[in-house]
Amino acid sequence: MHSTPLAVTSNTGASARSPRSRSAWGSSVASVFGGRTVEIIRKAERDLAKLPPKDRARVIEHFERLAGTGVGDVQAIEGEPGKYRLRVGDLRAFFERRDAPPDSDEPGAIVVIRVLNRREAYR
Repeated sequence: MHSTPLAVTSNTGASARSPRSRSAWGSSVASVFGGRTVEIIRKAERDLAKLPPKDRARVIEHFERLAGTGVGDVQAIEGEPGKYRLRVGDLRAFFERRDAPPDSDEPGAIVVIRVLNRREAYR
C-alpha cells in the first residue's frame, strides 16, 4: 500500500461533513476515467465509514488507480447511462462519470455514490 497523501477539498463548503473531492495522484494515461478527480458524496462516505479500515483503504486505492490511470474492474450499469460499478473483492462501488465543460481545463470527475457488499448491492 502507498502512503501518498490525498488533497481533500469541500465541494459545497456547507459543513465539515459536506462531500469531499479527492484528487488522484496518478498519471495522465489517456482513458475515459484517467486523469480525473474523485468526489465522494455523503452516503458513500457513510458506507465507507462502516467498512473495516483495510477494506476502506482498498476501495480508496482502487479509485485512486481508476482516476489516475483508468485501470480497474469497471462495468457500466445496464439501463442507467453514465453510471458504473467498480469491483473491489466482495465490495461494489457505484459511481458516475462527470465530464468537465468543453471550454474548461479541468479533467472531470468520478463521483462515488455508494459502496456496498455484493450481497446488498443488487437488491
